[in-house]
Amino acid sequence: MLILMCWFHMKKAVTKHLSSVVKNKDIQKNILDDIDKIHIARNKSQFDSSVILFLKKYESYKEFCEYFRDEWVIANPNWYEGASDEPAPSTNNAMESWNRICKDEKSNRIRLPLNTFFPKLLDWTKEWSAEYTSEVKTFVTKASIDLPMWTNAYRWARSKKVLKRHTDEATGQFYYVFLAGTSSGTPLSEIPTEWKDFDDFKKINFSQWQTYLDEEWEKGICNCPAFSKNYMCKHVIGFAIRLKYVDAPVEAKAIPIEQKRKRGRPRKTKAALQRQD
Repeated sequence: MLILMCWFHMKKAVTKHLSSVVKNKDIQKNILDDIDKIHIARNKSQFDSSVILFLKKYESYKEFCEYFRDEWVIANPNWYEGASDEPAPSTNNAMESWNRICKDEKSNRIRLPLNTFFPKLLDWTKEWSAEYTSEVKTFVTKASIDLPMWTNAYRWARSKKVLKRHTDEATGQFYYVFLAGTSSGTPLSEIPTEWKDFDDFKKINFSQWQTYLDEEWEKGICNCPAFSKNYMCKHVIGFAIRLKYVDAPVEAKAIPIEQKRKRGRPRKTKAALQRQD
């Protein structure tokens, strides 16, 4: 049985230990930034290889490397995005949310004896099941797209990025999304799987993203970090806009292309009275 680790709690524990054994703030930041890169490893092979290179890069910090290897590579390794073959949450926020509901709405934060708690827990579970069965509450089955994401996707679709399309017989069509500074793409099958050092690993694996989608664009997949977190990203939506599978909302377009959207709902009407000079 696969047991995933909560990314938030893993990062919190590593940060706490790191601050106690490494005093240089710049080194701390570099180590945590590199752990962020390991976190979005796409599969176990990539995770194992990147960890070896990471530990070699920071081998001079022996105490931290021993802690990291024992605690987060051997004992609890499943904190990276590709640990599960199926889409899975990165954190246990949903579980924590149910825990808060149990405390606030059910037990009133009273610590109950086990022989009292278990029967009540079964009753609460029946109540929640009835709410979902009757559709008073519903499960979310697709990623939500808010206005800032629509805006970013629309701006990305309007940009002049050079994109190349490759066809893979196993997966169908997929599109390369190039990051800033890249001008050519390497087919997925030709991307190296062995690296000289950790910096070489970062350079190769974070130079471009692959985005898969068709007319059912909402089911599209991208291997960028944003998609790993939200199951949706500006690349999937941007490609859908470019390919005319969907049109961005008017509100997403109502902003000059070089500006960032301000927080809050955009104003739909102008002021009733305006002074004219």
